[in-house]
Amino acid sequence: MSKKSSSDRRLLHGYITGPGVFSAMPDAAIKVVAVMGFAAAIDHHWATILASLSGSEIDTAMVLLESLSARGGPNQDAAIVRLAELKLEPTDASIVRLAVNALRPHRDRRNDFAHGLWARPIDDDDRLVLLRPKHAKKANADIAAYLIHGTFSSNDLGTVVEEGDFYGAADFADALDEAGEAHDLIINLARLVMNLSVARHGQWVGPLGDAPIRGAIRENPAFKKAVVRDARKSRSAAI
Repeated sequence: MSKKSSSDRRLLHGYITGPGVFSAMPDAAIKVVAVMGFAAAIDHHWATILASLSGSEIDTAMVLLESLSARGGPNQDAAIVRLAELKLEPTDASIVRLAVNALRPHRDRRNDFAHGLWARPIDDDDRLVLLRPKHAKKANADIAAYLIHGTFSSNDLGTVVEEGDFYGAADFADALDEAGEAHDLIINLARLVMNLSVARHGQWVGPLGDAPIRGAIRENPAFKKAVVRDARKSRSAAI
């Protein structure tokens, strides 16, 4: 997302909120909905993966419930530990690590998109500002007061908005690309778990059909892209 400059401070004195906020950027609205669609699919496949790694029916139910939370829970953690304890080939371990690492930032963004406050500066049709959930309630009250009375109900709305993120067309496109990549990585992990299940138990109960060979996972564009990005991060950390 775009970083704010000092010139953005002039935008803090008027916003468009509510249903019309995306009127000047209809394509952005489509991308936000698409990101949410990926989030639902990711939750479904992640829950399926964790359920396959849980023990009793009660454990499975708890894992499915915990998988809906960004913070997870002890049953989900135990399922991840069981996944980590499997005897994995090096590439398999990469599939697991990349998929799990993609989950947290994607869920954070999903929560921000779903529960934050979208607003558009009145004099800027090319960007929207997203206030995260923890700021949205206060900002809603302050912006409502501005729209009704022409003044803010507090003096620190500027501070709240400064902690928001400005999104332009490129930022929305990046968010959708990252959501699609996270979805593909979770699919890869689901297929890996399916492979292991078929190899060990001769069957798999899941939504993905026949188990593909591991080579098909390694050829997945999202997996290749994530491997390259992960390698760059590792090199940067080593410098």
